[in-house]
Amino acid sequence: MKHLVIIFLALSIALCSCNRHNEPPLETEFIISRQYLPVSIDVDKSNQELYDKIKDLSKSNFIVNSADELPDDPFGFNEAYTHVNFNDYTLLLHYEMHRWRIDTYRNRFYRDNRENTINWMIRVDSSQFDESEPILFTRFAILIRKLPEDVDLKIWVSLGALNWDWGK
Repeated sequence: MKHLVIIFLALSIALCSCNRHNEPPLETEFIISRQYLPVSIDVDKSNQELYDKIKDLSKSNFIVNSADELPDDPFGFNEAYTHVNFNDYTLLLHYEMHRWRIDTYRNRFYRDNRENTINWMIRVDSSQFDESEPILFTRFAILIRKLPEDVDLKIWVSLGALNWDWGK
């Protein structure tokens, strides 16, 4: 009888632990070859030409596969951007106009296997969310392995608060 109970328990544990159903994972993480520090400038509304240029670039995304495809932005591009091996790599750029300071940030690059999309998520944490803050314009950039021409790429920014106080 003891042996029968032990066999029944072992069989139950084995059957309960095999609940995979051969389903693929919902997401597949990709390697980011290089993460560039975000660069920001204060937006001066009195300089109308610069303001219009920045306003047009805000919320823009660029998939850069050649140094010739780098956009004309107020930051310019140094050798870290212009001397990329574009035969093997793609440079992704995102521009954002905002009123928060960047305290920390991190990038995530992955495939959503359910939606069949490639996603770049930029997570920004800030301790300052104030409408009186000056308007900032920021460029985010990462370097990844070469993307196919027909890729469905989604780029989005997630904003979090470092100083959130649940007690208030």
